[in-house]
Amino acid sequence: MNVITAIRPFAAELPPPLKSFPDPLDPDQPDDKLVFVTQRGLVRLALTAAEAGGRFARDGLNVDPMSWMLSPLRVFEGRTAMEACLEHKHCLRSVLMHGLSLGVDVDPLALDDLLADNDGEQARGKKKSKSSGANNGDSPLIFYAGQPRLYTAMICFKDDQHIINAFHAVITREPKNIHGHLVGRYGANAASEARIRLGFFPADPMVLALVPNVLSEIIRKFEVDNDFQRHENFTVDIEHRIAK
Repeated sequence: MNVITAIRPFAAELPPPLKSFPDPLDPDQPDDKLVFVTQRGLVRLALTAAEAGGRFARDGLNVDPMSWMLSPLRVFEGRTAMEACLEHKHCLRSVLMHGLSLGVDVDPLALDDLLADNDGEQARGKKKSKSSGANNGDSPLIFYAGQPRLYTAMICFKDDQHIINAFHAVITREPKNIHGHLVGRYGANAASEARIRLGFFPADPMVLALVPNVLSEIIRKFEVDNDFQRHENFTVDIEHRIAK
């Protein structure tokens, strides 16, 4: 059975945010709770907040991202996203839930089953990346392989010869092939700097700078209609190159 079809979101309403968190706009206090966290954990937290805010805006959900971050949720086993998503397991759950647009809370076991089904493919991708010495663009988004989805990639790269700003959008079943396309078009060094994401983010500064409004509306319509099968293999490449 396809695990994706078995995932059902819980009710769209959030439980009340916990009251114990201090006001972030108040000055620091001597008795403020100390939290020890790695740099990787902070990056996971930033990713979680960015994915949540972008997804709620993209899907037109009347959900406050800050309230979602501070509310105890079943997907995080009763913890808040702010606390749980410092950890690898919960960060992956969050990225997957928002990528699949599954409400604001889901059964964590269903997400874990989907993640487990793709562990082998992800491990093979990492092994290949290490052996070649290149960044192949693999990320938690690789879990969506097998069904047509809209992916976008952005490159902001400079070396001694060129400055390259580029945008790529594609509807594909094989997100792992995106990196190869970027290597063929821009070279391995520039492709290693690519940000590859599931979905389209029209408010991203790179999108605003590179993508014409008319084209942005077309891509957004594909995403809203969610009819990726009919538009499979749709591809857009936009680039600005400056020779030094």
